[in-house]
Amino acid sequence: MKRILDAALMKRADSYTIETIGIPSLTLMERAAFATADEIRKRFCDRQDESRVLILAGCGNNGGDGIAAGRILEEYGFDVTICLAREDATGSDGYRAQLSYAKNLGMAFVSVSEVSFADYGIIIDAIFGIGLSRDVTGIEARLIEGANAAHAYRVAVDIASGVSADRGLIMGCAFRAGLTVTFAYGKAGQYFYPGASCTGELEIRPIGISMPLLHEEGLFLLDRSAFHSFPCRKQGGNKGTYGRVLVIAGSQNMYGACRFCAEAAYRSGAGLVEVMTDRVNRDLLMKDLPEAVMSLYDPDDANETVKLLNEALDRADAVLVGPGLGRTELSKEIVRITLRKASCPVIIDADGLRIVSEEMALLETAANRIPVVLTPHPGELGGLTGLSIEALHHDRVKIVRDFAREHHVILAAKDARTLVALPDGRVFLNCTGNDGMGTGGTGDVLAGLIAGLTAQTKDPAVSTYTGVLLHGMMGDKARTRLGERSLLAGDLLPEIASVMKELDK
Repeated sequence: MKRILDAALMKRADSYTIETIGIPSLTLMERAAFATADEIRKRFCDRQDESRVLILAGCGNNGGDGIAAGRILEEYGFDVTICLAREDATGSDGYRAQLSYAKNLGMAFVSVSEVSFADYGIIIDAIFGIGLSRDVTGIEARLIEGANAAHAYRVAVDIASGVSADRGLIMGCAFRAGLTVTFAYGKAGQYFYPGASCTGELEIRPIGISMPLLHEEGLFLLDRSAFHSFPCRKQGGNKGTYGRVLVIAGSQNMYGACRFCAEAAYRSGAGLVEVMTDRVNRDLLMKDLPEAVMSLYDPDDANETVKLLNEALDRADAVLVGPGLGRTELSKEIVRITLRKASCPVIIDADGLRIVSEEMALLETAANRIPVVLTPHPGELGGLTGLSIEALHHDRVKIVRDFAREHHVILAAKDARTLVALPDGRVFLNCTGNDGMGTGGTGDVLAGLIAGLTAQTKDPAVSTYTGVLLHGMMGDKARTRLGERSLLAGDLLPEIASVMKELDK
């Protein structure tokens, strides 16, 4: 899985490469410029004469990268013009060197006051790099707004100007790139919204930057390499080989939750799925999922319910509790007993999370004894952390990492970009999935997937991040088949088999 860095770690990597390895800054700049020019040439290899290029250059090293890229593009036959955002600025050493080279070669320049964006087919943004820490205003804002309004192919050097490299926030305004060429590592802000919407196609190019990084530093982008730890089917296996999942879900008027969880757990490959649910769901579950083993309780008979629960917990290899469970006194007692008595990993979702958020001591006690996985959406994460949704989006990586470490849990923080944080400090970012999945029940499918995989792997950390990745892949397949607007949670279930089949090849 690829590492993603924030601005501070990227600066450390730059410094290590220059000061410890000994590669000069100007060499790195030339390589960054070549990478940028090369990506543009790939896309316009037969159209150099048709595409006039405008370089928007700031006075830092990012501006130096852009000017150098313009010089290389001229060598490739492009017609290049440079617009300096701050003509009178002293600038960085690299910027001054590249500006000198460009002037000595007689390259064309245009002032900010005279630039006409409509005259150019390609606009390259090299105004700000990853170190931006203030809102974009003044001349730079006018240049970005002018470029965004133009009918041109827009390319960002390293990161789109105005996007926070750490959090993906828009700092006042931001360049809307169709292509971003970044160097050595992806930057966190290029993957999180709204910054991701300004990044466009992302190309990560090596330029010689290197640094030993500890495993807990940065993020890891989930990709198919995550499936290296995926459970294989065994020729001599049986239903006991692949684990038993206990799904404690559903109540009156909330049947869909237990059905989605249970079917997802089965289709993930689990050997047996036992569903403990309100007896009113019996006939529907028998019809929709006859493979399920049922433990049905009477919500008016608490003693018998507790007895059934204790017996079911003794049989389980993984437990999922919470979806559609409600927040009655009996529901709360079910969650309490599950966390006190379970001897296997427990996945908590939906109503289970709301109950736990009111009794955090339950979580502390359980997580010191067994693996616990939490799968909150933003509102539920807010309940667990005491933070507003706005505050959560301000620095999601730090918040989920700190929560997982402090409470010793595995945390799958669901959102347009889901994060999975482990107690050891590692955080995994998922970029699969789509807007069509923003509908009721898709979280139940995810929780069932994680529970089913956990019963097989006996490794809830691997099961959580691979489950999140699979879930997004299923959503993308469903979108291809049905589109985004009309997608339902049930549409994801048939796609589990097709995704699993691909992985088994």
